[in-house]
Amino acid sequence: MVIAAVLVVFLTVDQTLCEPARPREDVKIDAHRFHAFESKMIELRNVNPNKTYLYSIGKSIENRDMWVLALANEKPDETVSMRPDVKLIATLNGAQAQSKNILMQLADYMLRNQNTDPDVDFIMRNTRVHLLPVANPDGMVRSVENLCENDTLGRPNANNVDMDQNFNDFFKCIKSPVQPETKALATWFHHHKFTLSAHIHTGNVVVYYPFDDYPGSPDGSFYSATAYDNEFKAMSLDYTATHPYMRKLTCPGKRNFTNGIVRLLAYAGFNF
Repeated sequence: MVIAAVLVVFLTVDQTLCEPARPREDVKIDAHRFHAFESKMIELRNVNPNKTYLYSIGKSIENRDMWVLALANEKPDETVSMRPDVKLIATLNGAQAQSKNILMQLADYMLRNQNTDPDVDFIMRNTRVHLLPVANPDGMVRSVENLCENDTLGRPNANNVDMDQNFNDFFKCIKSPVQPETKALATWFHHHKFTLSAHIHTGNVVVYYPFDDYPGSPDGSFYSATAYDNEFKAMSLDYTATHPYMRKLTCPGKRNFTNGIVRLLAYAGFNF
């Protein structure tokens, strides 16, 4: 599992993704998987009508909703003054079903255990948490379960565009067409002034923390720290302190991370 604590998401683009988007017609689509996900989201809303608010931030290319479940002890459908909004996003890469499952299980746990878990009770009473378990629904229905060695099936959206690479960088714009899912996410980001965000991937076991980009250094070789660099590091280390496997993991022949954290630009060239 990969969790990245971020404030705003902008991504640089690999030049290979600047080619015109072409939908793949040779990929089997499992629509039932998305219907099952929708049914579970509706069930969570119906069982907890006073503490949940289910809404769609937009449609995918193939007209699937991008569902968000908001959780709060009171008024989950309203912006309340001085109450921070938090967003958690998963399955931007449609093949990473584990990230979707993490958010679904989180929603279920929080709604079942507010009365017995003091941390959950504090979060529910003092924040509003927005969960977007499937940011790329068309990719999810194209993914193949248990195909861990190759996540290319379902990774992009229906136009075969990698959603990770479809956001404008601060210093330059992407050349590939902006996708409907990207527009929906950007509108959502601007509509809600999120105080804290996390983007859950699967693959590496590491926390990515955010940074400022720097012109002429797209590979992250220049450390351009944000004004909150120390705070971001501290938050990341707080998380890995409760995750011994992540904190101490070493993989022979692969890149390893000190204390289980890394600045994402230095690792992958992304600009969160």
